[in-house]
Amino acid sequence: MKGLNVKRIAALAAGAAILGATLAYAGAVTYSNTPIISAEGAPQVKVVVGANAAASDGVAAANIAALIGNLAFKSQAITATVGGTANLGCTVSGAGGAGTCAVSNQKVTLDVTVPGTIGGVNTFNLYINDWIDKKLENRLITGADDIYSSTVDRSPYYYAQSSVSSGLWASFRKVSATDYAALSSPSVTDPYANKQYTEEQTLWFQGQGAYDGSNKKALVAQKVKGSYQVDFTQDDAGIPAGTCDATSALNLATSYQNNSDNAANYAYCPDTDQTARHRVHVGFLGDTYILSSMSPPSDTVCAADNIASAGNLLTTTTSECFGGSINLAKESAYGIVHVGENLTAGAYTLKLVDIEAPLGAGAQSEASIAIYDSTGALLKEDKIDPNAGSSYTWTAPDGSKIRIKVYKTNPGYYAYAKWAEMAVYSQEFTMNDGQQLNSDNTNWYVRLVWRNKDPTYTSKSADSLRKIILFDNHFPSPSEELGSGDTYNVITTPVAFQLQFGGITLGTSDYDTLSMQISQQSGFTVQTNYDSQCTGTGSAIGYLSGNFMMVQSNVKSAFLLGADQFPAQSFYIYLGNGSSKSSNASVAEDGDIIFQKPSGSCYYKLDYLQSMYYMAGDASSYDWVMTYANATYSTNYTDAVVSGVGSQPQQSLFSFTEAASSTAGVTDTWGVPIYSDNDYKAKFLLSTSATRQVRYAGVSGVGAEMPPIGSTTAEIGYYSERGTQLAGMDTQSVVFNRARKLGELKFFVKSQGANTTTATTVGPLAVNDSANVGGGVTIKVDSITSTVGTCTAGPNAQCTVTGQSGLMATPSVTAANVRTALDPASAPLVVLDSQADISATLIVVGGPAVNTVAASTMQGSSLTLVKAGDYIAQPVGNNRILVAGFNGVDTTTAANKFIADLITAAQ
Repeated sequence: MKGLNVKRIAALAAGAAILGATLAYAGAVTYSNTPIISAEGAPQVKVVVGANAAASDGVAAANIAALIGNLAFKSQAITATVGGTANLGCTVSGAGGAGTCAVSNQKVTLDVTVPGTIGGVNTFNLYINDWIDKKLENRLITGADDIYSSTVDRSPYYYAQSSVSSGLWASFRKVSATDYAALSSPSVTDPYANKQYTEEQTLWFQGQGAYDGSNKKALVAQKVKGSYQVDFTQDDAGIPAGTCDATSALNLATSYQNNSDNAANYAYCPDTDQTARHRVHVGFLGDTYILSSMSPPSDTVCAADNIASAGNLLTTTTSECFGGSINLAKESAYGIVHVGENLTAGAYTLKLVDIEAPLGAGAQSEASIAIYDSTGALLKEDKIDPNAGSSYTWTAPDGSKIRIKVYKTNPGYYAYAKWAEMAVYSQEFTMNDGQQLNSDNTNWYVRLVWRNKDPTYTSKSADSLRKIILFDNHFPSPSEELGSGDTYNVITTPVAFQLQFGGITLGTSDYDTLSMQISQQSGFTVQTNYDSQCTGTGSAIGYLSGNFMMVQSNVKSAFLLGADQFPAQSFYIYLGNGSSKSSNASVAEDGDIIFQKPSGSCYYKLDYLQSMYYMAGDASSYDWVMTYANATYSTNYTDAVVSGVGSQPQQSLFSFTEAASSTAGVTDTWGVPIYSDNDYKAKFLLSTSATRQVRYAGVSGVGAEMPPIGSTTAEIGYYSERGTQLAGMDTQSVVFNRARKLGELKFFVKSQGANTTTATTVGPLAVNDSANVGGGVTIKVDSITSTVGTCTAGPNAQCTVTGQSGLMATPSVTAANVRTALDPASAPLVVLDSQADISATLIVVGGPAVNTVAASTMQGSSLTLVKAGDYIAQPVGNNRILVAGFNGVDTTTAANKFIADLITAAQ
């Protein structure tokens, strides 16, 4: 199979610098080390244009956004398999007579058009009857490879052991941003203290891919539970509660300065230095929230928990305790609001009426506000204290909650100098350690883990937030099952992430129809001497009457029979004549194998206990053996079968073993009992009401910790741990959908509503055939080639390959929906400077006179714009790209240069 290089041409239609540009790349796009597009094809930047800028700045920003939108894709590997090889052959001409030649190395060349890819789904698989834990596909949960170290990589349930089953708190599957791009965290910045933090978000899941407890025909996910964790990892401590230089008690809030034992307790910093006052944006549940309140646990609480040793506080940088509370809020509106100006809160308007007189002692003045409805009617007047830890909440007439936060006020001496830094929250989580997240999420509890930022000083108190954990506190019962397509939600309201069970990985093409059919025949002609011809007469011919079982596959040459390994698609097992096993003994006895010769029409006999190999699957040494056991010849017959039904004996057992793991020797076994009824006719069932007669023995070989299957009887529809399914059964026939490869159970970690289509197979396709598989993906077969091997024939013979016209290619597309979904309405690429998230990575368009973000970006730098013709198109710091000019024309020039440079970076 030839590897395929999947390319995409991005047509860029806006801006002269874009015209005619051709981009072909895979992976992330960066501009001078500033991330523009992630490896999953998601934009990592916002374009900021000034609210008072000229129209030309808006055009420049739109052109940049158009380019970023066209770059939002990911290259996707696509493979193809070659089919139609059954008719390949060769003819031999010239001297030397008949011969053979080998045809191999078939290759297919595909043209693949991929306009982009959709990210946001992480996929993993389990074996059937397996655990979701650290090491998948071993059917274990307590082995060293299945658990996370409690000192290196603690699972969230380490902090909540009392609420889960003993021994299982470390056996989870961890999903990080490396696996699932939606867990990528934004740049976490304290813009007031000029501090940078690093955040990691992870999801943790546990469960079983198993059989339905009441219906063995169904494959389900059981006992699923999960947790979500935010970890601040830039140092050992995490995010400090305060940002002052707390190592000197003189820098703390006034009431704490007189006690040197408070030194290095960052929770005691003055009010204006509290992190919760600084609009620090953190990633949370797939969105961005403000850390709006922080209250570390008291020394008493910290010393008493089950992480820090009782009686001791946090004496090292890695000591931990839990407790306290935090608030996380989502802003819907934010700004520096002067007296008389407004903020919009949905259908309501918030007006800043006045700033109260200064209170002294460093406290912030209260803000007087008024709330109006859409008609301008006054609904509420009140005062908001910026010194309060929580936000101000008012319930509107329609029942909605209006949450207002005042970060800072400036009383001023004149009305025009009075202002407040304010925000309206669309949602706010108040999280108290050990408590429910809220009444909408009854099973989800909060754990807040704290550390000591600097334990070398006298203070050993918790003053830095290390982890935020949301965990499912209930232990699910086996009856809480997920069927194919069902989801487990993290959290309940609003649903942030989901674990979806996708059922078995096997499709129709992964199965072979393997059937056993009993018939009674008389005068069945059997060739007893393989070397003789099919004459139909003489001593080499015998005739059989009695019971026969035909074993048949849909795959050509599915079986290899006997020591000489004769290929066959079907064969018979002689079951005796029903009344006397010895009557045909000179021709064949019970258990002999009868098959059609590869050439000719007659049948040939192999003596009992000759090998039967099934080769239509993986064809591994532990996956192909088929056996027939009867009471007369099989030494292990009594071990292999159970007693008969009613008064009639079980005559024999046909069984086959199949690989149930990628590890050698791990197998399961199907057994099909055959009975002799009063009429001396062999049957699979003695009556139509006996529906549970096929036997199944679960995994043997490597020990497993899942609930054992053991030996059981199987109904129609039952799956084996390989993935084979009992498809049908009556008195005369048994049919299996035999898994040709090891089946697995698939799971998806995704956002609510994300597409979980993982594979689309089209074809088979011949040369020049094409197919549109959806989402703009087009597959075309350019050519199929093959290599002719050694020709074996007489001297001067020539081999000619035939049958190549029947070769076909079946491409496999890993995702049909390939375009990165962008929604400018809810997540715009272009924003005004007044709405810009200053903690995010921004492309700032326009000069400082018309763009406030440009002004703050240039402040303190050596960059200047002093005359016509001056422009800037370059990174500034870690998360700014400045695209600006002295005037509108110069800004357009800067934008075109940046667009050209970004195209070069993407190629």
